[in-house]
Amino acid sequence: MTDEKRFNTNFDFSGDWNRVWFSSKRIFRNKNTTDGRLRENSDRKQKNLFANIGYALKDIWEIGLVANKIRGEFGKPPITINDKTDPFASSPKYERIDNYDGFSGQISMNCNLPGPFGMRCWTSGKHITGI
Repeated sequence: MTDEKRFNTNFDFSGDWNRVWFSSKRIFRNKNTTDGRLRENSDRKQKNLFANIGYALKDIWEIGLVANKIRGEFGKPPITINDKTDPFASSPKYERIDNYDGFSGQISMNCNLPGPFGMRCWTSGKHITGI
């Protein structure tokens, strides 16, 4: 081996923003739980940011970092059966998760030792609020 230092870095970043409503026109015909266009409380809004960074020092050590940030809200639509004469049908319930926020990440290290041996270690964690 020589004393020559080699640095190698790679990275990826991405982001996403989406909002979805589920249509009820073709699926649900019950006017008690829908307005005929969009299914009530069926919307979902979500934002994501993702980063992946790798760093190599010489031919022996590699270090990596992965991070993900998520934020959003969504509704859980009620059941489609709203028949008060049916003893097995429950009444519609509207549940909503507003403003959930989360972060997850992972740090990893890789050591390529001489010969057939190597060493790897990593740690990860996540934190979500609002759910």
